[in-house]
Amino acid sequence: MSDLNIELIITFKQICDNPTQVMNHLEMHKTQHSKEYFYHIRKMYSISDPIELASRFIYLNKTCFNDLFRVNKKEQFNVPYGKYKNPQIFDPNNLRLASTHLKNVDIRYSDFSEICPKKDDFVYFDPPYHSTSLSSFVGYTKNRFNEKDHIKLSEFAKKLHNKGVKVMISNADTPFVRELFNAPYFTVEEISAPRFINAKAKQRKNAPELLIRNYP
Repeated sequence: MSDLNIELIITFKQICDNPTQVMNHLEMHKTQHSKEYFYHIRKMYSISDPIELASRFIYLNKTCFNDLFRVNKKEQFNVPYGKYKNPQIFDPNNLRLASTHLKNVDIRYSDFSEICPKKDDFVYFDPPYHSTSLSSFVGYTKNRFNEKDHIKLSEFAKKLHNKGVKVMISNADTPFVRELFNAPYFTVEEISAPRFINAKAKQRKNAPELLIRNYP
């Protein structure tokens, strides 16, 4: 399992290795949670302790606007406060279960093109979705995932296909993506997925997405 979001990778590793310590920190965040406390924690950009960083990552994700993750060009988390009456900051049973399942997982901070799967392996890619909107929430790292990166992903997926690797990719339903991932390499299936960006729950609608496969 790999990603270029270093905070996400550190969080996975700490959930795997130190779930109790992470939960202890999250309990502290839970007892102090408020709008003022949220912005205080959000301003803590330089954290050296991995357990503290992981708990901050989870706390901000669970209490920010619509559980989003977005950073600015300085790689600073900048999603605003979420107005929840009683946010579930963490579920102890879920974290322990996640820790158990991560024990035998190779967690890496790396680009997707650095993986080396073998024939008959299965690889799932979940890139920042392609969008023509400049306001879309795609800032998961300071280096935005642009159209060149989507092209790079397409070419890499074709190489994996030629090696006999089974590939699945999720992405937005745009003409650009459909053109990149077309036959004979891929099968493109349109699916409907919920969207939670709108602040008003009643105005949230499902949006078309693409599920791309190189196998039946």
